[in-house]
Parts: sequence; C-alpha cells; structure tokens
Amino acid sequence: MPPVNWNAINSLSRAKIGQSHPIKDSPLSNPAMQQLVNNERINSLAEARQGASQPLQGSALADPAAQAQMQNLAQTQAQPGAMYVAKNALNGGELSPMLAGRFDQPRYLTGCKLLRNMIAMPQGGITRRPGMECLGTYETGAHCLFVPFLFSATESFMLDFTAEIGDQATFVHIWLADGTLYSASAVVLPYTWEEVHELSYAQSADTLYLAHSNHPPAKLMRYGMDDWRYEVIDWMPDIAAPAAPTISWEGNPGEWSWQRELATYKYVVTAVDKTSGDESEPSAEAKIENCVPVGTNGYYIVLTVQPVPNAGEYRVYKKQGGVYGFVGRITDVDKSPLTFEDRNITPDTADTPPEPRDPWNDPDFPDDGYPALVFFHQQRLCFARTYKRPMTIWMSQSGIYESMAAATPPLDDHAIEVTMAATQCNRILWCCSDRNVLCIGTEGGEWILTGAEGDVLTPSNLMFQPQTYYGSAPLGQDAIRAASSLLFVQFGAKSIREFCYTFQSDSYQSADLSVLARHILDPSIIFAAWQGDPYNILWCVLANGTMAAVTYLKEQEVIAWHRHDTDGLIKDIAALPDGKGQTQIWMHVERNGVRCVERLRPYKEVILTEPVPDTDYTDGPWNAPYESVCIPHLPETTLQNGSTYMRVRKLNAVKAQVVNCKPFVAKIGDGPWMNVPERLPDPKYTGGPTFWNLPIAGGWRENADLVLKFTDGPATVLGILATFELADLAGSQS
Repeated sequence: MPPVNWNAINSLSRAKIGQSHPIKDSPLSNPAMQQLVNNERINSLAEARQGASQPLQGSALADPAAQAQMQNLAQTQAQPGAMYVAKNALNGGELSPMLAGRFDQPRYLTGCKLLRNMIAMPQGGITRRPGMECLGTYETGAHCLFVPFLFSATESFMLDFTAEIGDQATFVHIWLADGTLYSASAVVLPYTWEEVHELSYAQSADTLYLAHSNHPPAKLMRYGMDDWRYEVIDWMPDIAAPAAPTISWEGNPGEWSWQRELATYKYVVTAVDKTSGDESEPSAEAKIENCVPVGTNGYYIVLTVQPVPNAGEYRVYKKQGGVYGFVGRITDVDKSPLTFEDRNITPDTADTPPEPRDPWNDPDFPDDGYPALVFFHQQRLCFARTYKRPMTIWMSQSGIYESMAAATPPLDDHAIEVTMAATQCNRILWCCSDRNVLCIGTEGGEWILTGAEGDVLTPSNLMFQPQTYYGSAPLGQDAIRAASSLLFVQFGAKSIREFCYTFQSDSYQSADLSVLARHILDPSIIFAAWQGDPYNILWCVLANGTMAAVTYLKEQEVIAWHRHDTDGLIKDIAALPDGKGQTQIWMHVERNGVRCVERLRPYKEVILTEPVPDTDYTDGPWNAPYESVCIPHLPETTLQNGSTYMRVRKLNAVKAQVVNCKPFVAKIGDGPWMNVPERLPDPKYTGGPTFWNLPIAGGWRENADLVLKFTDGPATVLGILATFELADLAGSQS
C-alpha cells in the first residue's frame, strides 16, 4: 500500500467534523467508520498531529484497514459541490497589501495583488501596456525637460530643453508629433543644467512664457519653425510716450475783469498702442498760467499733441487737487493737427495715468530674485513666489500680458499684486484656474483666490479662502488638469489628491486617490503627466526610475493603480496630443548610460484581424522584451456558516476571456508555469473575444494565487472564470 498522506487525512477530518451528512458513497457513510471517527475525536487528533508522519500510538487509525479507508477518502472531494465565480472586472487596479483582509471592500472584488506593466481599462478589463520606441539619444549626463507646444488641436510638437552637466546654457530641440526631430538646437536659453527641471512655463498661441527664480521672466516666440527667438520681457510699454502737448488759450479778453483771480491748468497725455492696447507712460507736464478760468465767457483750452507711431488713440489727463484725472481722448489719429479742447471738463480723479513698473526690481526687496511660477488666469499673465515674497502673486493688466502698470487708485483692468495672509509662511507651489476662481497650492494647504460674490478679480475685489490643509509637493509644475478635475501631489510626494469643488459643502475638497494603493507610490513622485485618451491615465515618474500610473475616470468611479518599469531609468515624462485624437506619452529614459528620447507606442484597442508586430511590445532602442504580470484577487463570498476567507481551497478549473491576445503562461501559487492555451498549432493571437482554458494543476491550498504572465505581443484580459472547492476550516495545507 502506498504511504499514507496524513496531512490530507487530517485536513479531511477537520473539514468533515460537524457535517450532518457524509459525502455520498464515501467510506464515512459506513456506520462502523463513523463510530471509529467519533471515538477517536478526529478533529482534536488532526490539530495535535498536523503534519505528522505517523498516527498516535494505540490509535484506531493505526489499523491498516482504517488507513486504507481514510486514504481513499482523502483522494475524494473534500466538500460536495463546487463554487463557480466570475471575476468579470479587473480594473480595481493593484491594491495595498494592507487590504488583504478587506474582502468586503468593493474594490477588492475587482482588484489585484499585482498589476505590473498592465493597464486597467475603464471598461473593466486589463491590457498590456504598449512598448517604448526610441526616437533619439543624447550624451551621458544630459538634463532634459519636455515642454509640449500646443498651437491648436491639430498642430502640436514637443520642445526638448537639454543641458549637459556643467553647461551654463540650455539647447532647445524640436520634435514633431510624428516622432521625427525637426531641428536640433533651434535656440539657446540662459538656464544652467541645474535649473532646467525647475522651469515653469505657460503658453499663449506662438509665445511660451518662462519663469525661474534666478532669471527675469522671459518668452520664447515662434516666428517660424526655423525662427525661434528668446527675449526677456520688457515691462515698459512698447509705445513711446508723447511729447508734452502745446497749450493755447482761446476766448475774448475784453469781456473779462483782469482784477479777478486768474487760473493755472496742467495736463499730461498718453498714447494707446493700436495693436496691443498698451498705454504709454504719460508725457511731460504741460502748463498754462494766468488765464481766464475755462468756461467763463466762452474761454477754453486747446491742447495740440504731437503724433506717436502706432498710436490708436490719445488720452488726456488734467490735474486737480494734486491728482491727474481723465478728461477725454483723441480718437481721430489721422487728423492734423491732433487737438483736444477742454471746455471746463471736470477731471475723473478715479481714472489716473498708469504707472508702468517692473515689480521685481523693487528697492524695498533687494536680492529677491524673480518669480518661480507663471500661469494664466482671467485674461491675465500671472506670476507667483520669489525668494523673499513666497506667498505673493502678480497679475498683468487684463488682456495686456506684458504690462504690470497700475494707477492710484487702480482701475478694474489694472495690474494686481496680492499677498496671502496666512498663519504660516508656506511657499506657493502651483496655481491653476478652475471655474471662476484661482486654485492655489502651498506647502501647507490649498486655497482659492476669488472676487467677492464670485465676480472677476480686480485690484479692489480680492479674497483668499483656505479650503483644505494637506499641502503640496514641489514638482516644478502646475497642478495636473485631468478632464474636469485638478490633481496635485501631496506634500511628501507619496500621494495624489483631487482638488474639486463640491456643491454639498460649497467648497473645494481634496480626496485621496491613492489611499488604497499607497505602497505603489514609494519612493516619491518627481514628475507626472495626464494622458486623456484613450484610457484617462495619470502617469507618475518615481524617484527610483520606475512609473506608477492610475486609470482615473471619475464619472464611472474607476480609480485603478498599476506599476510600470523597463530596463532603464525613467527621468522625465510629458503628454502631447498627436492631432488625431490620441495623447502621446514621451519620456526621457536612461539606458546603459545613454539618455534616450522615447514614447509609448499607440494602443491597440480595437479588435484586430492581423497579428501585431512584436516590436510594438518591446522597450527601448534595442527592442528589449519586458514582462507584464497580473495576480488578481481570488473572489470571496459569504456562506451559511461564515465566509470563504482563509478557507482551504482547490481550484478545479480556470478560464480567461481574452481579446487581441497572444499565448501566455500561468501558474497557481509557487507551482510550475503552464502554457495558455495548453496546445496551440501556431503563435497567432486571438482576434475577437474568446475563452482560453488554463491547465490547472493545483491541490488544496490556503493561498493559491493565480499568476498570469505575458512576455510576447499584445494581451487584453476581459475577465476570469473559476471553479473551486472549499474545506470548512483553514489549515496550513500546501
């Protein structure tokens, strides 16, 4: 007789104790055997002898006949009937090991223990990520920054700011959306290799505005694909100030009593640029003394203005009470001479000549540096945070991006300078428009800047409101615009939060999108990019050179994390719409000491009729293959006498529903790898959805993980069907 498997017998006896009826036709249906089992208290015996090679001395089970009967019983099913489960959604993503016992959590049912180089799809399945194609390489030690240049929905290309270690200048390379290098070193910028990754940028049509704490605000302008120009912004008006106007006095002196008090009048004039709307500095003062007060007996003042090139109109201001107030304008700039008549017009001292200024050459803040952030809000070019003013925001005139001019008192469209009043001095790290407010992230919390009653911002209508207190991490970029949400990296760079307005609280809330997969963001996040089409994915580059990504579709309540790696270190990432409806993901990858410009290949989402080239699922310039692994959570359910959690189980059959899939391998726990499908005449892949049987060879186990591994070609898994059996109580079976 073969050796007795006492582990199986003990497990069986533990599983069967307490059942009202034994398995039909099993040895336990024999009344004599039932009496034997009861007399020996088989449950206690099994607990005491777990793993023993021999029964207790003197036990009735030492009888060879009883051993044979129990051996036969151990080889039968341990529980009548089987459980049929369908895991028809796998897009819960990879979940933290801390959720291993939370099978009651809804995401547990759709989640995985591991999702590596696989993408969770909003529709419910998982698909293998595309490979990375190499577009070009740089020398070792290059520091690079991708800056997407989006002129329109159909015209875009990638600017690559590159500087070698030790260099004091940055070179700009231009990559077209088709992956070809249009121009190398199109322009040279004054940023060192250490400053490249700290650049902030904001685009308006053909102009890219740049900000860095060590350099004055500047702009990179495209006049043509072969003509790019870098300029430091000149905050003084482009249009010249007019010369002081000449003044004449008109009237009838004979009708005036010269013994009465005479008057003195003073004027200045500004010119308005007909292209930009920028208003010049005021002219020198023009004065007339000892004249009859205007409006008396028909007396009036005539001002003659000298023309200024490109002027669209001229504005006239008269002094009253020590303040120049607006009295009128000259709009017919083609007439000659250019004259304006003051017939006793009362000046509007609430509308005074603007004072052009450069706010970062302020003698009150020496060695303050320059703003570190640049962005747009409500038709204003905005900047934020200097060394000594880390909580200050500057906004240009409305519609005039390169003018910081203001007046006393200011008009609604004049430039704005405002500083947050908070209990802590936390740096502003990002600013982004949302709805009709400016959302602001600092190291200590999240704020909004708005006008009273939701009005637009003006110099006299400003209100900061704190919202949440999580704080942000310094990534050197704005918050990430993800469809209708703003996403930011929490202070510490190990969590992603959504900053979103909620109607119920009438405020912004910061929900944690990574609370169920916090482990996947270790180490910290250094860069992030949003890929809206086709799967709504936020890609995060981690400090160790790998990537963590989350499929986020708020309206479908999909938050699915997955991890990605390659044979190299990922250093930077950016998203670029290709003008055809998809968003490309570009990366800088360091491979064997070489800095490579790479991007993900297009997704194969539709049902294909021809095999996909294997190169579409390889990485890097050398077409290196990579592994994709999925370990789904096995389903748990509630039974009449408890739950299936931690029960000994045996997988009898597993099917995977796949589409656009080449053969792969699978295993149960630490068992051997098995080919799926088991026999295939040729290496073609499936077209439409089909079911592939997994050749299961698993026994009774407490923890029988199903592992799927893909190494060749595409793979999309839509669902998993499984049949398994359970023992009543858990043991340490293997």
